[in-house]
Amino acid sequence: MPSTTLITLALCFSVSAGPVRFAPHRSRAGAVADFSNAQLASELNIQFKNLTATSPCTTGQDACVKGNFAQCVGGKFVLQACGAGTICAAVPLATSPGTNVTCTTPDDLKTRIAAVSFARIRVVKF
Repeated sequence: MPSTTLITLALCFSVSAGPVRFAPHRSRAGAVADFSNAQLASELNIQFKNLTATSPCTTGQDACVKGNFAQCVGGKFVLQACGAGTICAAVPLATSPGTNVTCTTPDDLKTRIAAVSFARIRVVKF
């Protein structure tokens, strides 16, 4: 019986002594890319304020028109309303360069831009 207890204790300690994992350290280049994403998202959101359903566009282009998600089909924007409590906006990607045009809440947009910003940038009010 004592050997069973010893083996059980040994197994418990080996499991609890596993490696400690820390969040990966972000490189300076990653921080610059994050800031660029936030800046690009803010600039796109400013540009979206001037778009209309009849604005010229390139097929496949996603945008926001008057708070609606818009996709360019055949040189014209096709609008799709966002759900209740959401707006269309460009949001910065967190893990790769660029932005995503999507329906989101105003608070989520502010949070995402703030999360990847390391300096003051202009955030569009909706």
